[in-house]
Amino acid sequence: MRKVWLRALVAGACLAMVVVTTPSARAQADDAQRAAARGFATDGLTAFNAARYDQAIDLFTRAEALVHAPPHLLYIARASAKTGKLVRAKELYVKIAREELAPSAPKAFVDAQASAAAEQAELEPRIPKLTITLAGPGAEGASVTMDGVDVPRALIGVAQPADPGVHKLHAIANGWKAADAEVDLVEGGAGTATLTLDQPGTTSEPAPVSTDEPSTLRRISPFIAFGVGAIGIAVGTVFLLKNHGDRDEADRLCPDGRCPLSRQGQIEELDKSANQAQTLSWIGYGVGAAGVAAGALLVILNRSSTPSKPATGFTMTPWVSAGSAGVTGRF
Repeated sequence: MRKVWLRALVAGACLAMVVVTTPSARAQADDAQRAAARGFATDGLTAFNAARYDQAIDLFTRAEALVHAPPHLLYIARASAKTGKLVRAKELYVKIAREELAPSAPKAFVDAQASAAAEQAELEPRIPKLTITLAGPGAEGASVTMDGVDVPRALIGVAQPADPGVHKLHAIANGWKAADAEVDLVEGGAGTATLTLDQPGTTSEPAPVSTDEPSTLRRISPFIAFGVGAIGIAVGTVFLLKNHGDRDEADRLCPDGRCPLSRQGQIEELDKSANQAQTLSWIGYGVGAAGVAAGALLVILNRSSTPSKPATGFTMTPWVSAGSAGVTGRF
């Protein structure tokens, strides 16, 4: 149910933004994203050249999240290889090399693809291979993790690529004492780790999480939604007032409907400002309405998912009217 509440809250706000955002506003957002991605990539290249590889990965990842470009992935792969994450680097090289580029793709994209294919071939011999085996009567139903990450059953008993360095392995099976192993891999090498489950024991299971009471997030999520709605409506009202103010000022400069040429520039600026304020006002009201609607939905979900209990003496009711919205409570 937590996912339902979060989706309702996020979906409501996103729906309002999609509905009220004008094409010009979306174009401006796209331009802003491209500019931000370009800035992240430039800073990422500086970090890479300065051997700050973790920072370079972060910056190029941010750039790629905003605008897809093979050079972003190429430098993430290169920086990953520099920090010993050879398996990730290889997969990124493969992804770049397999991407189908349009005939009109920029030269930088084509060059990145060629570099990825060449660097993948050079990287391949450096990747160590690790074979994990299970032994003992508890091996049949055992599950294995490596560095806290589940190892698929299909990879047990066969050589698999792994990053160089120390890896910790852990195996558990019902009715058997857990087994642990540690292996240190070197670039271009191979290693084997055997986990033996032959000691009877018990495997502790995590305690079940009680769902009788709504979580803190569930309790406060309606208030968050109503707060977002109230802020959106307030912002919409501010820009609506600015819109009217600019219109009135422009009208005052044109007595009897006649606009003097000497004031033409000032009048056009006021009209432009009024139009922008009107757009932002609609956006604010849209977000506000979505916030109030999401809050009301979350209140209903909270009530429907909470077991019946004696009345506590507290009631909460959402309300919305022209230009305002909120929630009332009674103890």
